[in-house]
Amino acid sequence: MSISRNRTHGENEYTLNRLPFLKVNEGILDGRSFFESPFGTHHNDPNTNQAANLALWAEGGWFPAVWLTDPRTRWQAVDDHTAILFVPYAGGEENFIVRFDSHSDLVDRKEAMRYKAPNDKHKVLWITNEVQETNKPSVSYATWLDDGKPWAALTIEEIHFNLDVVEYLRARGS
Repeated sequence: MSISRNRTHGENEYTLNRLPFLKVNEGILDGRSFFESPFGTHHNDPNTNQAANLALWAEGGWFPAVWLTDPRTRWQAVDDHTAILFVPYAGGEENFIVRFDSHSDLVDRKEAMRYKAPNDKHKVLWITNEVQETNKPSVSYATWLDDGKPWAALTIEEIHFNLDVVEYLRARGS
């Protein structure tokens, strides 16, 4: 049995053995999040805004130049294999602890304090791990520390760069 996620135009389609069973629209635009699913809808909620912003910056692992070229980001070294990545959020900033693989020097893990749900009072440590192998799709896992195991495995099979996305940015669904 396999469950996978396909993402197009802000829409996530979850499949079980390649058969679609759930569609979710989620994203962040101009600092405001949207989450639309059969189980509930949230728009511009403070907790989901923070979570969506962190998810967006975490996905930068698939195009890491954004962490160096965006003037709103900054880095602070901790040791030879750890740094703090500061990213913009709501007129201030949030941060990730970024850990690098000691053999490849590639990003291995990012950690941030993030809200799990709209009504949560406290943030939980959210951990993303990257698996980057030559000639294979890139895989990233997301884990909440209090759950102890990944709740999401995201596989990137194809990335397109330098596309005209003006109309795409405000599109919803497929």
